[in-house]
Amino acid sequence: MQKFETSKSIIFLVLQEVYWIPEQLRGYCLSDEGLYQPIKNSCSEVLQLRLQQQDYLLSFYRLDNNQKLLTPDELLLASQEATRQAEEANRQAEEANRQAEESEQRARLEKARADRLAEKLRQLGVESADLEDL
Repeated sequence: MQKFETSKSIIFLVLQEVYWIPEQLRGYCLSDEGLYQPIKNSCSEVLQLRLQQQDYLLSFYRLDNNQKLLTPDELLLASQEATRQAEEANRQAEEANRQAEESEQRARLEKARADRLAEKLRQLGVESADLEDL
């Protein structure tokens, strides 16, 4: 049997090896009279958490949105995944910037080429108004 004290007035017991007790998790809350009263549904109103046993671990879920609170290992994995996603997003943004710069460079080269061609045509006596008629 493992005992988890979550505060001075709340106790949850994980009953792994106690086969005559149907539930494997029991919670008790110290009443104003000084007696421990059973907590129903493994929910602590004081903590605003629902506790659930998963193998040898306790999982904690918020009562307001049923979101699981992550264990330190899960937090580490989530942090690593968030870092990986941020790095990938940065890589994609850098690639998009590189492509945009290349497009701008190509556009500048094409404009310079068009300007040179227009100048050559003017030197040959062809005006831009004449070109629009073509």
